[in-house]
Amino acid sequence: MQFLLQSLTVGAAMLLIMRGFFSRHDSKEQRTAVLNISTVLLVMVNLYCTWAYFSQAMTGNMPDIAIPAHEIVSGKYSLLFWGIQVGIGSILPIIILVGRSAVSNAALAGLMGMLILLGNAVARYLVLVPGQQVELLDGLSTAFNGRGLTLSYFPSVTEWAVAFGLFGIVVLGLQVGSEMFRPLSKSQKEF
Repeated sequence: MQFLLQSLTVGAAMLLIMRGFFSRHDSKEQRTAVLNISTVLLVMVNLYCTWAYFSQAMTGNMPDIAIPAHEIVSGKYSLLFWGIQVGIGSILPIIILVGRSAVSNAALAGLMGMLILLGNAVARYLVLVPGQQVELLDGLSTAFNGRGLTLSYFPSVTEWAVAFGLFGIVVLGLQVGSEMFRPLSKSQKEF
């Protein structure tokens, strides 16, 4: 359920970005207001699901889930969780998107969409990495020796390059698509 809601939130954030940076800024403030409120509602439901997951994980009797949850909430991943995922990726966009300035300033709404995407990217990282650092079987970390056979993880230079390359391709695709699919002007319709 949480992945489905995060995907819907990412879709709404992408629409905010496209509306803010790649579309003509017309007087259709009602559309922008509806998109802003829809995104705020999705982010709030996402926050509720995050709270529900962590409250169950930390109070339950499953150490394989409780240990990574404690590391995320109050351990070495707490800055990523509280600072970026919750603060910059959820709370700040909610505050800005509810205000009137985000309706009249589409670029500001687009920036909030980018912050929501950043928060969701951190959420995906926090789902994968801390859970893999828990030793599920006693002695697992010392059972094998060799490069890459550890319980810790940090992206390599190649992984960073692929991520930034994909980001560049997406931005290029949005820019090209916004130019190709612009509505025809009156002079072009006459031909």
